[in-house]
Amino acid sequence: MNNMKKRLSALAILASILLIGCAADKGDAKTDETVDANTDSAVATEALTPEESVLKHLPEASYFNGENFNIGWSQQYDFNEVYFTLEETEGDSIYEAVYERNRMTEEKLGITIVGENIGSWLDIPQTVAKLVQSDDDTYDVFCMSTVQTFNCVLQGYLCDISALDVINFENPWWDSQAILEQYSHGTDNVYFISGDINYQDDYALSAVMFNKRLCAEQDIQPYDDVRNNTWTVDTYFKYLSLFGADLDGNGKYTKHDMYGATNGSGILSYFLAASGEHLVCFDKEGNAYLNSNERIFDVANKVLNLVNDKNNPSYCIVDANPAIDWVIGGTLFPNEHAAFTEDSIHKINEMRFTMEEDFGVLPYPKFDEDQKEYHAPLSTASATVFSIPVSNDKAEMSAWIMEMMGMYSTDTVRYAAMEKVLMGKSIRDSESEDMLNIIFDTKFYDLGFWGSEIYNEVCPMVRSYKNNFVSLIESMQNKTEKQYETVKEYYSFD
Repeated sequence: MNNMKKRLSALAILASILLIGCAADKGDAKTDETVDANTDSAVATEALTPEESVLKHLPEASYFNGENFNIGWSQQYDFNEVYFTLEETEGDSIYEAVYERNRMTEEKLGITIVGENIGSWLDIPQTVAKLVQSDDDTYDVFCMSTVQTFNCVLQGYLCDISALDVINFENPWWDSQAILEQYSHGTDNVYFISGDINYQDDYALSAVMFNKRLCAEQDIQPYDDVRNNTWTVDTYFKYLSLFGADLDGNGKYTKHDMYGATNGSGILSYFLAASGEHLVCFDKEGNAYLNSNERIFDVANKVLNLVNDKNNPSYCIVDANPAIDWVIGGTLFPNEHAAFTEDSIHKINEMRFTMEEDFGVLPYPKFDEDQKEYHAPLSTASATVFSIPVSNDKAEMSAWIMEMMGMYSTDTVRYAAMEKVLMGKSIRDSESEDMLNIIFDTKFYDLGFWGSEIYNEVCPMVRSYKNNFVSLIESMQNKTEKQYETVKEYYSFD
């Protein structure tokens, strides 16, 4: 939920309080003597804002006993979003906001917050295993890669936060109930959360960026497509076909040529997510299976039919083209050798420095106009979440601190990362802000990305320009079920 919506929500609560007061002043048919005291108490409780409710139930400072609160963090690109000393902020808006959020929490609870990089995100399960198995309680909470955090859940290393009965997941500084249900696979078990307390989960959402000049020359108005519900895969692919060209005429597609769009071999997984189809699913007993409905195959066929045409430069799959790698591929869009690119939100901040030409931001297209809403694919490798290790014998206290950090993050960390930097400095038009709000409100979490057995097979299939997706789904069912066979031990599906 964006900050504007949160502030509107707060205003709505205030309006409700004023209306209650006005009704009382006008004199209801009920007299003061007939109003039940319990009813008065209930109304007063309902009138509390989320912030007031947390502060009302917050334990005294003595409960926190001047503790050090240690956060172990690890992220794919080494983005630190949990802790900075004042000297380390160096005038950086986001760093300053993280520092201020921590300072406010420290001052309120009488604690000291410390953060430490616990090592490579690739080694998270092993790192956490050593800590938990040795009963090392150095870290009170973790802020780590989503997919690796989930792997830690399946090893029994993390607490079920919902069982602590401290954090109110409906508070506006936590992500929506829709994404929480995806994190918990439809159960009541919550092992990790995200929200205003971290921003890499939002920066890890995928979007489509377009060169405004190149699109205008072809009379392409994608913002209108989004507004008019015509921003679909068919529309997008039609636009891409207008740009591909062998500029140097040598019959080979290299960095010197023109492309419709750029992406990597994970492209199919992103379009499946954007269509609202989970690739990895669980039945009512908690058994994992691969989605094999008719619609998911329709999406796959449409994407692969375009991508697999080697002679069609509508797409440059950067890790499939022998003349282009990830580094070169990353320069095609900024250098105007691609009209569109599909990448994570955090790349927008980089384009602020690397791209002179104006660009706009769009959600991934819907599969068709019948699709009810957009879905923003989440990179589970780079997105972060907060969790509590089972080695923490003060888990409830940690949950209270997380709740306070979340509450103080809305006007500090989230404001700086989203409104001040991303919205205020990096994007170049107001329409992009509208598009980003759509993206942030439609986060889509799926296990079928990096780290899953099926993703390890889908990407090579894309790189080989083949379409054996149907048989791949059939052949990978058993491996997928085995990969996630311990899920039912930690999530209650009944």
